[in-house]
Amino acid sequence: MYHTLKKLFFLLLLFGLLLSVSFVHTSKANAQERINYLALGDSLAAGMTPYDQIGSSYTDLIAMGLKQSGSLAGFSKTFAIPGYTSGQLLGQLQDRNVQEAVKQADLITISSGANDLLQLIQKDPDHLTVRYQQIPVDFALNQLRLNEEEILSRIHRLNSHAKVFVMGYYFPFPHIAPDHKQGTAGELAILNKILEQSAERNGAVFVPVSNEFGLDAKSLIPNPSDVHPLETGYLKMANQFFRTYTNGRIALSASVLAHLPKPIPLTELIEKERQRQERQAGTAGAESQPVHITAPYVTQ
Repeated sequence: MYHTLKKLFFLLLLFGLLLSVSFVHTSKANAQERINYLALGDSLAAGMTPYDQIGSSYTDLIAMGLKQSGSLAGFSKTFAIPGYTSGQLLGQLQDRNVQEAVKQADLITISSGANDLLQLIQKDPDHLTVRYQQIPVDFALNQLRLNEEEILSRIHRLNSHAKVFVMGYYFPFPHIAPDHKQGTAGELAILNKILEQSAERNGAVFVPVSNEFGLDAKSLIPNPSDVHPLETGYLKMANQFFRTYTNGRIALSASVLAHLPKPIPLTELIEKERQRQERQAGTAGAESQPVHITAPYVTQ
């Protein structure tokens, strides 16, 4: 989701352009019952935790629910990249690997737009305050509107049969002082309205999640210095998706959280991938190359 890991973003800049999607192809006879699910977007789609780890996102939990219902053919969050803005997602859709993944998908979720806004908000966790300048925020939200329209239009041109769901955003600053919440919450409400209206105009479905968190969700977003939720927060997002997608026919209980894999520290992922590249290249010179990280995900 949010713009908190600038260094990581540069390490992941080419990540989505080099890795192929892990879909399982199904026969035409099973196409209507078996769903290829593609998750696009930012760190919420990837599964960032409040403590600089990659773990199970709402996307993994959606895949788990589909698997339990017997309808999952394949799932990938390969192209979900922490730090991505709507402009970067729009650029990503020009890559042929991403385009092929979109073409194969039956179900697509998108988390995009929060970084456009939150990179302009300066947070002081020590004093529990946030501040921003209105004109740059207004400009960013207007550009988000244009980007979101084009993102959804491109996806539709690549794959007109896929069901596309645009995920809303929650209020990410529950720890700040109460008198600093309303202004920021208002800007986030505008962001969510832009996403909702863009979805409606382009045949997609908006999934609201802000009410699942409210303004004081410290138990879901426990780190005052970070805006990402615990797995309990991702579970709320996944179940809100299922309420929209299946009218509640699929619902995940909190017990599923005990079966999720342990989150992996970003530093460990980066180092493992660096070592793998060095072994593959057969030379220490590979250390200077960009590091590409595949986030763990639930498969078929």
